[in-house]
Amino acid sequence: MRGCGRVVEEIRKAGMGAHCILQSFEVEAIRHLHDLAPELRRAALYQTPSPDYVGEAMSAGVGYLALSRRLVGDFVVEDAHRNGIQVFGLDSRRTP
Repeated sequence: MRGCGRVVEEIRKAGMGAHCILQSFEVEAIRHLHDLAPELRRAALYQTPSPDYVGEAMSAGVGYLALSRRLVGDFVVEDAHRNGIQVFGLDSRRTP
């Protein structure tokens, strides 16, 4: 994944690991970031439906799911929390 190594390098160099969450809409990028820097927190972002948000998040080693607000429902939140994953709602509206 292009650029991931550089991002991790800069975070480590600045000593900011405890103050950031690496995030991506691409689960493969999150998996790659986990391999590069397992100590850094990661979030999987979703704006479109997925058959298994929590399963994908778990397989990528993330601690956070950030879902478009229209995708957040009780079942997803409860499943995520049962598996130790926090859920955040994304506001996908764009400001002019």
